[in-house]
Amino acid sequence: SQHRRERSSRLPALIAALNDQWLRPMIAEAVLINGSGSFSGAGWSGSGSPAHAVRQADPHAWQKHRSFNCSHPFGLQHRNSTALGQRRSTNAEERMILSALGVAWCAAAVTRHEVRHGMFKLFTYMRPDVLLPRPMLSWCDGAVRGSLPLA
Repeated sequence: SQHRRERSSRLPALIAALNDQWLRPMIAEAVLINGSGSFSGAGWSGSGSPAHAVRQADPHAWQKHRSFNCSHPFGLQHRNSTALGQRRSTNAEERMILSALGVAWCAAAVTRHEVRHGMFKLFTYMRPDVLLPRPMLSWCDGAVRGSLPLA
């Protein structure tokens, strides 16, 4: 549909972004998932063409993590989903599991990097739609300057 095309990202634009001169040197590992689903293997390490970051999605991987005895209204097997005002064909469980699988991939990529290069001093995971308008201060810098609340 037209709405779907407007909301989905185009792979050539994402590949071009990975090749940007300010971003590419900072990439330890990256994956661009082609399709709807998840990917669990190692990603592109920044050498060669950024087109090698594209991996085919596994559209069914999320299903092995489903809860068939789920009593929560977001579970696909919930008996009272229509009584709760939810469509029986909801894909909320699939979307939540795919989100968790994306975070799990990120954690595995961080682990692979730390095995090769040592532990990070600080690691932050953020949603891709969050923008930081200026560099983040380290915890110590912020605490010394009084800009971060201390508990």
